[in-house]
Amino acid sequence: MQSFVTVKQEHEYKCQEPVVHNVSFQDDEIKNYFYAQITTPEQKCPAEGYFEFENVFSYEEKFLYTENKIIHITCVDFLQINELENVIAEKIKSENFTRIISSNRLDVVFCKAGAGNFGHFLTECAPKLLNLRNLNEKFRIHLPRESAMFANLIVDICEYVGLDVEIRIGRLGEVTHYKKVIYLSAISQHNTRKSLTFKNFRDLIIDMYKIKHSVNRKIYISRDKNEKRSIENQENLVEKLSNLGFINVHPAHHSFKTQVEIFSSASVLCGSLGAGFTNVMWASEECRSFFIDPGLTDYFFWDIANIMKQRFHWYFQGPISRWSQELSERNYKINIDDVIHKVKSI
Repeated sequence: MQSFVTVKQEHEYKCQEPVVHNVSFQDDEIKNYFYAQITTPEQKCPAEGYFEFENVFSYEEKFLYTENKIIHITCVDFLQINELENVIAEKIKSENFTRIISSNRLDVVFCKAGAGNFGHFLTECAPKLLNLRNLNEKFRIHLPRESAMFANLIVDICEYVGLDVEIRIGRLGEVTHYKKVIYLSAISQHNTRKSLTFKNFRDLIIDMYKIKHSVNRKIYISRDKNEKRSIENQENLVEKLSNLGFINVHPAHHSFKTQVEIFSSASVLCGSLGAGFTNVMWASEECRSFFIDPGLTDYFFWDIANIMKQRFHWYFQGPISRWSQELSERNYKINIDDVIHKVKSI
């Protein structure tokens, strides 16, 4: 059985077109799609809430499964869905699954594919929990193993908003069975159209940590050499940016709270495509962002800046292309003199 309970009605907000630099395209189809996305006058967000399920299975606390198929509302990438359905079916057939014993707490599943990624968890998973606030219940929150690193943060947030929660962390490859569970609906489309629930979540974190915006730092968000999509001549870029007053920050070297504190003071943010740039969410409306993209055209970060009403400068170091695994992992060099010239202009 499945039913949907609406918590937040459909809503919309105005969009701000990014300032695009050094742009070229693989073909006209890509060009037309790109400009259609960035010139959209407003984002329309669907109603939010939760689905109620009975007698349903879950795979890794991300994908719900019933009647021999994965429920599509819980899945982002459908390319391998048939293979995954076969794995789940075999585990159920051999009774190789965990039965979740009912308790006085309402079981909640809210994560999705990519829930181990810093950016996706903070923008597309954790904010969903705010839609539990009107339920007069105690909760048992189920986290996938890849999201275990965020368990303490989830507890802190829930305590701050008055939610009584317990956390259960699943196992890799685990299938669980629920007699009754709720699944929190999406607050975004993958990479685009984040709802204002995300903005409310961001503001809540700022309040929880008692952050006072000062807007006085120019920050470069660096990536380690061993990370995918690294800028090969990053050291030279950092040196020239430092002459402009930028400080070099590697987000992974700091605690979550420290990241919020650092980036909330940003007047200018410069960095390349990667999870660390998600920290643009902590900056204020006055912040200007300079985003270096090798051509993958990830709308995720522009979408964040859009909600924050920040001016977003989008610099392309390669032609805007269709997504490819090779491009998503390849290191690249940038035209440092051109980047510095553009950064000075913002």
